[in-house]
Amino acid sequence: MASDRHGTIAASATQPLPEPSPPQAPGYCEQDTSGWWETTARALRELVSRLAGSVQVVAAAVDSTSGTVVPIDQNGTALMPAIMHNDTRASSQAEEVAAVAGHPVSATFALPKLLWVKQESLGVFRRARRFVHATDFVVAKLTGEFGVSDSFNVLKMGFDLRQNRWPEFIEAKLGIPLRMLPRVVEPGETIGTVSANGSHETGLPKGTPVVAGATDSNAAFFASGAAGEGEWNSTLGTSLAFKGISQSYISDALGRVYCHRHPEGLWLPGSASNTGADCIRTVFGNDYEPLEGKVAPNLPSRLLVYPLVRKGERFPFIDHDAAGFVLGHPASELSLLAGYMEGVAYIERWGYELFESLGAPVRDTIYATGGGARSDIWLQVRANVLDRKIARASVAESAMGAAIIAASRTMYDSVSDASRYMVTLDLEIEPQPQAVDVYRDSYDRFREEMSKRGYGHSPSRPFSSQAQVSRP
Repeated sequence: MASDRHGTIAASATQPLPEPSPPQAPGYCEQDTSGWWETTARALRELVSRLAGSVQVVAAAVDSTSGTVVPIDQNGTALMPAIMHNDTRASSQAEEVAAVAGHPVSATFALPKLLWVKQESLGVFRRARRFVHATDFVVAKLTGEFGVSDSFNVLKMGFDLRQNRWPEFIEAKLGIPLRMLPRVVEPGETIGTVSANGSHETGLPKGTPVVAGATDSNAAFFASGAAGEGEWNSTLGTSLAFKGISQSYISDALGRVYCHRHPEGLWLPGSASNTGADCIRTVFGNDYEPLEGKVAPNLPSRLLVYPLVRKGERFPFIDHDAAGFVLGHPASELSLLAGYMEGVAYIERWGYELFESLGAPVRDTIYATGGGARSDIWLQVRANVLDRKIARASVAESAMGAAIIAASRTMYDSVSDASRYMVTLDLEIEPQPQAVDVYRDSYDRFREEMSKRGYGHSPSRPFSSQAQVSRP
């Protein structure tokens, strides 16, 4: 995606990635890295061909999934398929890392995966010069600069964002040399320029600056419209992800929340539930779209739905054996769809209650992104359950967030300024007072039912209805 300084899209192009390799074992998810570059290069060639010849590309940035890693040799060649963001093979290694780090660590994080390579594929580990993320790999192909990463991607590799360094335990206790980890720079900082080979393969002009990008969720956050302290973005895709801006670092002893560092010295607390729009696709399949237009008369429903369609939950509580449920008797498919929409909104409200309880302020507007944000009726349900206004950006994609990061130190003075000037809203939905009252009671019953099943704690204090923070 190419954008000008006002957020107007000049051109865009997409190319499908190859299908992931069949899993070798339960919990495995891998991809061939050659497909990453071939697909990226094709998309960039198409993008450049759609741009007017007089257009100057000021800078480029890359975003991709967090927690995806691959070992490379001295030539930048991948030594094995990439271990993807949702790969959970390193569960025992995650326990080892947590024991020395002193805090909970997920098997989906990058650092346990590095330890897995060391323990289970020693030959690869010995030949590896560095471990890089998916974003780093593509940047290296563009520039020839291997082994540089941004401060968003390195969080799950164990980088200490508060001390701004790699912690010594990675080498001293896990046996992973720090020289194998990337050099860390801030998003928007120049890594290098498009090389002759990168230009030949992509069509981007040689010498174009390539700046450090971000993980996809952080890029989407910058494209959402949230830009000031206490402003939050909910991304409703396969899962429901949260991210907001806080003056202080937000910690959680139970490991439900992590905290990225904002390029301007603020903090970006966030997390993601295993619930999300995936429940709609799983339960209703291709029947969803025609049903959505008819669901309004069934709202509010009389159902209580925990919309988890796979085993295990990570936020707003952690329970590896958690299972979804439908409480009540749906009168029709439309009634059941209404219940699932509400259930996702209940998890969203619970998440924001949790962030507030940990000290993160939540203002009175939630900025919505992701495929689920395309549904106006679902946005209304969420606004009613949250008792918050929901705002949707015109171009709420992670690619737009990467463009904002690329502009943050070239066309603007900061990523916040770039976001304010480049993001426009196409929809704002206010909560409906009568529905808010109904959903407040339904949400309390939902939390009570979850508590009976051992999921999280019973409701403690009400979700604040007014923000206490002013936007800068």
